Amino acid sequence: MNVASLFVRQAAVRPSAAALIAGRGAARRVLKYAELNEETARLAALFDADGLGPGDPALVLLPTSLELYVTLIALLRIGAVPVLPDPAAERGEIAAVCAAVGPRALIAPRKAHWLRVVEPGPRAIPLKYATAPRVPGARWLGGLADMAPLDAVADVDPGHPALVTFSGGPAGLSDGIVRSHGLLRAQHEALAAVLRPQPGTAAMAALPGFVLANLAEGVASVLPDADLAGPGAADPRVLGDQIAENRVTQLLAPPALCERLADGGSRLEGLTAVFAGGEPVFPDILDRLALAAPGAALVAAYGSGAAGPIAHIAWPEVTDTDLWAMASGWGLLAGPPVPEVQVAVLPDRFGDPVGPFEPEAFAAEAVPAGEPGEIVVAGPHVVPGFLDGGRGGSATGIRVGETVWHRTGDAGWVDRRGRLWLLGRCPTRPAGGRPLYALAAETAARCRLGPRRVACLDHEGQRLLVVEGRDEPDTGALEEVLGPLGIDAILQLKHIPTERRRDAGIDYPRLRACLGRAWVLAERGAAS
Repeated sequence: MNVASLFVRQAAVRPSAAALIAGRGAARRVLKYAELNEETARLAALFDADGLGPGDPALVLLPTSLELYVTLIALLRIGAVPVLPDPAAERGEIAAVCAAVGPRALIAPRKAHWLRVVEPGPRAIPLKYATAPRVPGARWLGGLADMAPLDAVADVDPGHPALVTFSGGPAGLSDGIVRSHGLLRAQHEALAAVLRPQPGTAAMAALPGFVLANLAEGVASVLPDADLAGPGAADPRVLGDQIAENRVTQLLAPPALCERLADGGSRLEGLTAVFAGGEPVFPDILDRLALAAPGAALVAAYGSGAAGPIAHIAWPEVTDTDLWAMASGWGLLAGPPVPEVQVAVLPDRFGDPVGPFEPEAFAAEAVPAGEPGEIVVAGPHVVPGFLDGGRGGSATGIRVGETVWHRTGDAGWVDRRGRLWLLGRCPTRPAGGRPLYALAAETAARCRLGPRRVACLDHEGQRLLVVEGRDEPDTGALEEVLGPLGIDAILQLKHIPTERRRDAGIDYPRLRACLGRAWVLAERGAAS
C-alpha cells in the first residue's frame, strides 16, 4: 500500500516522459520519470544503509525544488516519514517541530544547517544530510552515482504514517497533521476526480499535494520559478514565460499566485484549466483570470489543511443570483461537496468538545439548510486526528459511531441545492452574542468595491471593515449591507498587512497595531 509505488508504476509506463520541471531558459531542468525513479532509488539506498527505516521521522527543510520531491519519494520508498514545517517557519518553530516529532534525520541545504549551532533540537538529530558538499557533520547527498539503487519499495499498511506537515501564522505553530499512505492515496484519487489529469501533459503546480498527485497520474509538474512562501511577490512575466515554454495546460495554485498572473498583462492562451484553492477564492479573482486565460476552465476549490478537497465550483456555474447573494453578505460560494466526503453543519461550538454520537443522534444535531454553523467533514482523505491528538484534544474531532469527523473550524451553511457557502472562521461572540462572519463581509466588499484587499474584524468593541488602497473607494456601495452584516465602521489603510506565509491570510495582530493610523470612511451606530 506504499504510496511511492504509484510513482514507480508511472516510471515503468512512461520512462521518457517529463515528471518534474524547474527553472526556465538555460537554467531549465527536466527530470524524466525513469530518472526520478533511479534517483529516488539511489537516495533510498543511502538512507537505508544509514539505518533509516519504516516509521522513522525525517525533518526536511528543502525549498520547493527537484531535490525536495526526490527526497520525499526516497523517504516514502523506505517507509520513513517526511516531516515538513511551513516553508516560512522560523527558528523557534523548527525547534518546536523537533520537540514534537523527535526526527532521526535532518535533510537541509547548507544555510539551514546553521540551526544546529543555535538550537539543541536540530543538533541532537542523529543523521544529518546536506544538499551541498563540505557541510561539517553532514553527509552530502550528491555523488550517489556509485550507490546501487534500492529498487524494492517497503510494504506498509494503509494506516502507516506517510507524511507529517506543520503550518503556522500569527498565532504560532499549528498542530502536526499526520497523513497515512492510505489517506494520501485517497487524496490523490479525490484530486484526480476534480482535476481530471491528462497523462503526458504539463501542469504548473504550486502546492506539494498537487505535485504528488500529478506524479501519481503521469502529469509533468512545472515548479513555479518563484518564492512560494510569498507568492504575492511572484513575477507574472517569469511565470508566464514558464507556462509558454513548457506548454502548460493546467495551473494549480493558491489565489495569491493566480492574482499575480491575472494582473500581469500576459495572455495565458495555452491554459485549458485553472484550479485555485488553499485560501478563499473571491469572484473578482476568477473574473480577471477569465480575461487572462480565455480558453481555461476555471475552478475554485475549498479544503482545509486536514481535508482537501471538500467542495469546488466552476466559474460558469456561478449565476448572477449567486453573485448578488455574495455581494449581499450571504458568504462565499464554495459549491457542492466532492462525492468522496460527507459534509454536515452543526451548531457552532468550535473549541468545545462535542460528542461522541450515534449516527442517528448526529444527524439530528445538524442544523437545517440555510442556517449557519460549524462545518464538519468525514471521508477517506480526511485526516482523523493530529500528532499526539493535537493541542485541542477531543475538540479537534467528533466521533460518530466508528467514524471520526474533522472539525474544520470554518463557519458556513448549505443551501437547498446542497451547495456549501463559507462565512469565515467560527467567530467569537462579543457582548450581545451576535456572531461576526468576517468572510461574508469581506466577500460582499470585494464584490461591490472590486479587487481590493479587505479585512473584517472585531476591535475594541467595534466591528470594522478595513479597506486597502490610496484612492478613496465608493463606500456608498456598501451602505445597504452594513446593517445586516453588523459593521459599525469602514476604515481605510494604505496597506493591510498579510501573513508572511503565502501572502494570503490577514496578519490580524499587525493589522490591529495599524488601526490607529487608519482614517474613517463611513461610520454608523452599533448594529442592533
